[in-house]
Amino acid sequence: MKPTKSSKPKKQSEQVHQQVEGVNKKEIKSFIEEQVLSKLGTPDNLNYMKSGNVFDNRWRVDVWCLYDSTTTDVAVKCSKIFHSYFVHVDEDGKIINSSPKIVKEY
Repeated sequence: MKPTKSSKPKKQSEQVHQQVEGVNKKEIKSFIEEQVLSKLGTPDNLNYMKSGNVFDNRWRVDVWCLYDSTTTDVAVKCSKIFHSYFVHVDEDGKIINSSPKIVKEY
């Protein structure tokens, strides 16, 4: 009887491939966020940025900033989206186009 090929090597190679793609996606995500901040400027009240790949090379990038809530008697720091962009990037993660256009504000 001939030995049959094990499916383990294939599964392991698929796992390695997925890990490599995950690292690249994280690097591209950080690179896209850096470009947005470079074009927009860095708000003094920046809390964090959230970005995600919507489809193909199109990303949603949200810039979350802190503000003082005026709905209570006590000053409370809150966070909300101050800027939101839908960006199209090339294969290297460089922003080609954005909606709305990213303009320097800070």
